[in-house]
Amino acid sequence: MKKIISFFLCALLILSMCAMSACSGKAETLKLGLGVYTSTEDGTNANGEVKGKGQFTTTAAAVLLDADGKIVKCVIDTADFSAEYTSAGKYVAINDFKTKYELGDAYGMKAYGGAAKEWFEQVDALTSVATGKTLDEVKQLVTDKGYGNDDVVNAGCTITVSDFIYALEAAVKAATDSDATADSSLKLKITTSQSGKDATADAEGYNQLTANITVEALDADSKAVASRNDTADAKFSFDAAGAAK
Repeated sequence: MKKIISFFLCALLILSMCAMSACSGKAETLKLGLGVYTSTEDGTNANGEVKGKGQFTTTAAAVLLDADGKIVKCVIDTADFSAEYTSAGKYVAINDFKTKYELGDAYGMKAYGGAAKEWFEQVDALTSVATGKTLDEVKQLVTDKGYGNDDVVNAGCTITVSDFIYALEAAVKAATDSDATADSSLKLKITTSQSGKDATADAEGYNQLTANITVEALDADSKAVASRNDTADAKFSFDAAGAAK
């Protein structure tokens, strides 16, 4: 009888120690990835009062992945700017470098485009659908026309999503081990800057845009436990008459 009691006491002690170990154990760490997809449109010629311009669009996505390659959290943002120049060969300075997400309601999809949801709301709808999926499953969210499938549309994202999916794919493929956990939040920042030079009779001018992209995984105290960064840029040249080169 004593042996039986001793056996059960030992078993209970072992179970208690295992439970205490599980409770005090560290949370699973996740992989952190940052992906960037950039597209440009060739510069157009300036003509009188009509400015010439080149289009620079950078979409960034950040993800946290678990051991099975599933997205635990993801965020997306886009910087979309025109690099303009005049028919007098002068480059035009940009005064506001806010991203589409940073613009919030001021982006105007509802006010001017008649959309049911603003841009940031539509992106949030897409990321909500992408969360919990693997890369292969995420790639199935886009149709051959660039829009989201029924799951994405029903969630509230009715704009084209192909650039977002490209950026998410790049983020997943770039993900590496980090100290981030499922409790971490993601802070994605795109900081765009401009440099330029007016054209002269002897030398071309240019308007160049550079996007510096950073993501931080933050703990409950808003302290960074992991980060990733990348850069994208585009340079548009023109002559003294504002003709694109």
